[in-house]
Amino acid sequence: MLKARRGRVSVTTAIQPVTHMNIAMLDSRLYESDGCKIRVTQFPQLSFGHICLDWHMTHQLAKREGSLIYFVSPEKTINTGVFELQCRDTKVLKNEELHVFKDCREIDAGETTFPYYRRRLLTPPLALSFPGEQVAELQRLCLLAGIQPDAKLVCLHVREAGWYQQISHCDAVLDTSCYPTNARVESYRKAVGYLLSEGYTVVRVGAPSATRVGGPGVVDLANSAYRSDLLELFCLANSCFLIASESGIRQAAELFGLPTLTVNAVDALSCFPLGAKDLYITKHIVDRSNGRRLSLFDLLGYDYNAAYRDTSRWHYTENTEEEIFAAVAEMVTLVHDVYKESSQQSSFKKAVCEAQRALWGLCPYVRKWGIDDGFIGDGYMARSFLEKEWQA
Repeated sequence: MLKARRGRVSVTTAIQPVTHMNIAMLDSRLYESDGCKIRVTQFPQLSFGHICLDWHMTHQLAKREGSLIYFVSPEKTINTGVFELQCRDTKVLKNEELHVFKDCREIDAGETTFPYYRRRLLTPPLALSFPGEQVAELQRLCLLAGIQPDAKLVCLHVREAGWYQQISHCDAVLDTSCYPTNARVESYRKAVGYLLSEGYTVVRVGAPSATRVGGPGVVDLANSAYRSDLLELFCLANSCFLIASESGIRQAAELFGLPTLTVNAVDALSCFPLGAKDLYITKHIVDRSNGRRLSLFDLLGYDYNAAYRDTSRWHYTENTEEEIFAAVAEMVTLVHDVYKESSQQSSFKKAVCEAQRALWGLCPYVRKWGIDDGFIGDGYMARSFLEKEWQA
């Protein structure tokens, strides 16, 4: 296999296994061999979102610089579907094609260190497709799962307690029973009812869950016997939009430019939506030291972002059923009708950008996931939520 090392790349029969779960930044390097550029990306992390994001950024970099791609696959993944996608803009080398690249040298691609989340880089679309020989099988599995060929799909992801153990982290030490990004699927009931009344089929995606959903027009793909990693991506690619938790499913949606509504977000900065048809709303957060509920603008300050997701400092309350319903109804308008940015939405986005710049050197998480060369994204805080919370 191709093994990355300082200054050169050599062909070897093995690569040392990765022992840590997550890396801080994209591990991708550019090499040159006889005038041919090769971008080598490693995936040492066990995270669906990081894998999708690293895969996406690698293809965007290769498309921009005209390089070939070689992926050093993760030792273990929770979703391998992304590696089956095909991109017409780039070429991924297979192991048997590496023999011609026997003496490569690492070259400086001039890439910035921060942020990790390259918002500008991800904005142009990639020409993605599913393997032609598998499309008919994916369509067959959709039918078996209960999804009709002409269905107007909306995918739904709700991160419930215990998700870390459910995705094969059997020896996990992270307690996800009270994790800040958790939510209850029951609070989406009114929004799902609205979508069904509008003729949508709702497909629940994600890790298998203890809470099963169902009924006419609702397909619980997460718990279906027909679920596969690639089928989940196939449903995303053929959906009108995604209702997401603050989790890696958002990075999967970005692969296809799928409009996304993020609810129950716990961060107003890093979660700011990338696409022009994306919305988000945040959880309600209380300072445990004094019982005061934080305003939206408090979420842009140093105190909160320096102690981000610290459940000993903050108490997180889910979005209400009415808040989720209002945001979903607004999302339908954004995706299908004329949508005009409000003055409050414009002002809040400006405040987000100012906060990003102010906190760049103070909060590592903001620097890693935040503003990219002045660009934060083309999306919005949902108008329905912003109007209610503006003076709160």
